[in-house]
Formats: sequence, C-alpha cells, structure tokens
Amino acid sequence: MNTGFIKLAAVCLIAFTAAMCGKKQDAEVNAGKSEMPQYVPPRIIKTDEEHKAEGGGYPFEPYNFAVVKPAYPPAIEPPRAKEIIEERVKKVTETIQNKNMMLFSQYLYPGRKILFGIFTEILPTDLSFSKEEILGFFADESEYTWGKLSPSGLDLRATKTEFFNKYIYHDFNQDVKIGCNEIITYNGYPQWQFRDFPDSIVVEYGFPNVQGPFDWEGFRIVFQEYQGEWYVAAFLRSSHYQ
Repeated sequence: MNTGFIKLAAVCLIAFTAAMCGKKQDAEVNAGKSEMPQYVPPRIIKTDEEHKAEGGGYPFEPYNFAVVKPAYPPAIEPPRAKEIIEERVKKVTETIQNKNMMLFSQYLYPGRKILFGIFTEILPTDLSFSKEEILGFFADESEYTWGKLSPSGLDLRATKTEFFNKYIYHDFNQDVKIGCNEIITYNGYPQWQFRDFPDSIVVEYGFPNVQGPFDWEGFRIVFQEYQGEWYVAAFLRSSHYQ
C-alpha cells in the first residue's frame, strides 16, 4: 500500500479527532446556558375573510388585515384581554382625540416615563417622557429626533405637537379593525412587544388608506397593570409607510 496515502489518512484522522474533542468541550462549557429564542417571523393564522365570517372586523382593500402569530405570544389570551381593557382603552382614545393632556395623563403608568416608539420594537433611539413632560406636550416647541425613518435611514425630526398630530392622534370613530393582544398588521419588523412589555395588553388599531389606497397603519397602545388598574406604558407603530 502507498505509504504516502497511509500518512495522509493518519493526519486526517488525527485532525478529525481533535475537532470532535473541541466540540465536546464547547458543549460542556455552554451546558446550562439559556439563549434568547431565535426570532421567527409571525405567520398568518386567520385571514380577514375568516375574521369577518366570525362576526368581527371589516375587510379593507387592497390590503387585507389579518391576525398573525408573534414569536413571543401574549401572557393574556385575546378574549380575556378585550374583556379587561375594552372600557379603559375607549377612555384613553377619547382623551387623545380631544387632545386633553390633563385627562390623558391620568391614564399613564404611575412613576414611569411613557415610550413613544415609531416601530413595533423598542429601539435605543426611541424617546420617553414623564407625566409632567406630557402635561406640557403642546407648549414645548423644541424639535426632537424621534428615531430613524425606514427605509431611508433619515432622522425623524419633529416637535412634540407635530409628532402627536401625525403619529398619535387618530380618528378612532371610523370603521377600523381592532385587535386586543392580537397582531393585525405586519410590515416585516420584529413583533416583540410582548417580550419588551411582559404581562401587557396591547390594543392595535388597523387604519386603511392613510395616505393612499396602498397605505395602511397599525397604531398600538401598550397597557400594563399597576395596583389593579391598567395604565398606558407605550405607543408603538406598524405601518406600510413612514
């Protein structure tokens, strides 16, 4: 037998054995470590037509809202979430429509700054404001950077009034699709609100035709419980446009 071939085979065997030992050592070192679950994009579990057939929602063309399943599911099931928050969120949206910041401030999570996010996940560029700062929201004429627009990457610069009028204020009296701990709009971004806000109730309003027939927006209000009451902890946004 060719001695060169035998030597080559021996070298390969030694290298393979060393590699396997290394993998075993790595596995032993990493044993017991918990890793963050890999992000899995939501999948559609109920179409708009199915939702309508069950007696809820309205179909919007050309975009059909649908319920999707997030990688991090809510702690409270949708039917129970709706039962808990339905009356509370009506009061909150009324104060938003009336731009009554004094009354609105009563529904903010006590002792915590409220997040104003422009996407569906918390980012380092997101701004948060205290109850006192929100009370004087419209009096502050300073320009803030609220984050970066997608897909341009440009800074979103606006005063508090400009931001409120474009991203927070909505006509909640129109026919919109509403989801309680259900994701009804999906623009490809991670849906991590139930990870970032544990034990929360997220109420989402799906608005069609915001800037045209192919534009839609999902406006989300995040509630968390404090001493038996549910308070606003954050605003998030899912949209087809920026």
